[in-house]
Amino acid sequence: MSTITFSCESITPILMHGADGKTELRPASIKGILRFWWRAIHGDLPLKELKEKKGEIFGSMDKKSSFGIKIQRYESIPKQFTIQFLNYRSFDIQSFFELVVILGLFGQKGKGKQKTQGSIKVLKINNEKYTKTIDLNYINTLIENFSSNYSKKKFKIEQKKIKEEYPLVKDISVSKDNKLYINFIHSSKLQTIKKNLGNYNG
Repeated sequence: MSTITFSCESITPILMHGADGKTELRPASIKGILRFWWRAIHGDLPLKELKEKKGEIFGSMDKKSSFGIKIQRYESIPKQFTIQFLNYRSFDIQSFFELVVILGLFGQKGKGKQKTQGSIKVLKINNEKYTKTIDLNYINTLIENFSSNYSKKKFKIEQKKIKEEYPLVKDISVSKDNKLYINFIHSSKLQTIKKNLGNYNG
């Protein structure tokens, strides 16, 4: 069985709740976030092809998901938890999950979310300490593992072709003071998500 385990720490509050109203990390919520941002990164695909590929990876009414998720929270360390991906196949879940976390997209889905909520940090992958230097080159390497529709310039990674039929990540840039900016189009409006890379590289 193919598995990969991310040990993570929440940097800002994660506003996910169960039926009882208590804060709860749920596999379905995490899969929903990954599904949303996978679609937003593949803004070049025709809608029919996008739905077919998304269904193959994340599941649909007719297909099971290509991976499972198991979560463990540490009561003695409230901000820390693990997310384990099980039986993943034909999809680079490690690169994609890293990208979503690095870009600060983990707690954001849709236009109504607060830019400060739900930021997490990867501490370990399979018990190995996470020591990557996060810069535009590394972000571009992650994207290249599952999309060929991005082009890296000196200070920006941007989509080559864009279809504004659904939410999409337009471009990603890093400023000289080590701040990350993601331009995201939703409902034809451009929004900017910001993150301080010092959380990783400081």
